[in-house]
Amino acid sequence: MKNFIKFTLIAAFFVVGLSSTEAQKFKEGQIQYEVTNIESEEMEAQMMKGTLINFYFNDSNSKMNVQMMGGMVVMDFINQKGSEEGTMLMNMMGRKVQVKQPKPDEAADQEAETPDLDIVYDKKDTKEIAGIECIKAILTDKETNEKIKMYVAEGMMPKIKMAKEMFPGLKGLPMEIILNTQGTGVTITAQKIVKSVAASDFEIPEGYEKMTQEQFQKELGGMGNFGF
Repeated sequence: MKNFIKFTLIAAFFVVGLSSTEAQKFKEGQIQYEVTNIESEEMEAQMMKGTLINFYFNDSNSKMNVQMMGGMVVMDFINQKGSEEGTMLMNMMGRKVQVKQPKPDEAADQEAETPDLDIVYDKKDTKEIAGIECIKAILTDKETNEKIKMYVAEGMMPKIKMAKEMFPGLKGLPMEIILNTQGTGVTITAQKIVKSVAASDFEIPEGYEKMTQEQFQKELGGMGNFGF
């Protein structure tokens, strides 16, 4: 499920910053997604069903909170204004770790080249998700022929650099994402949008052991000890 964590990171970069006319109405708030379906015969994959992915954002800060396995594993990715680094927090059954990370736009520079995507919209295929009318979009990687199905909210456009590099040309905020990774089908669906956020949502709590990325990766074996 390491790929799932990577996917949620991509989703975070996609959602936390909004621009365009809609963003002028929605400059801060919370968006909650849920893993609503898992298609896999593997028990570990099935355990990811019900995972909640919560995004908090305002003009200055952003946070992604991921709650897996009924809250047994909780991860937070926090970016605060004025900080040169982001903060990752992981709490697995009381084991609390804090790791500093490159901010999203810096991380984007380390990614592979931007994929060449073919994006087809079907405005006749609509779905209301979290009270928002969405249209279907099919994204196809021209090199690998891999496809991702989405329902997107037009006019809610990302401004995060990595988002634009991962899904260049997408004209809307993903409200439902349906993909297949290594034989596992995953559906992630927006559950609610709240147009307010508290300053305390972006604070870094006490009680976490601080580690470098190298220490974290060495101790956990690339997340292996966390079951990913």
